[in-house]
Amino acid sequence: MPFTHLLTRPPSHLVTWMIGRTARTTGAGLTQWQKFVVETIPVPSAPTEQRRPIVERIDRLLRLKEIGSKADAADVESQLNRSIYTLYGLTEKEIEFVTASTQR
Repeated sequence: MPFTHLLTRPPSHLVTWMIGRTARTTGAGLTQWQKFVVETIPVPSAPTEQRRPIVERIDRLLRLKEIGSKADAADVESQLNRSIYTLYGLTEKEIEFVTASTQR
């Protein structure tokens, strides 16, 4: 999967959590997405049949956000987060932890 697909949208809860554990923050508490930190995100190897739906969902999400379809975008984003959790092999307990840690 192209690395850019992990970052060219509102990042998944998992990516946000990973960055939040290693990145610096500003004085206002905002996470700084610096290149040297982003490059440390592990990108799992996956067969094309597992990557394809994720890439398609990302592309669909970007299109929905472009036209302002918030409800549909939220549904696709939820599906996308689930797919990314599966790609990384997270358990339900780990998913709950990551999701709770990244709630805005």
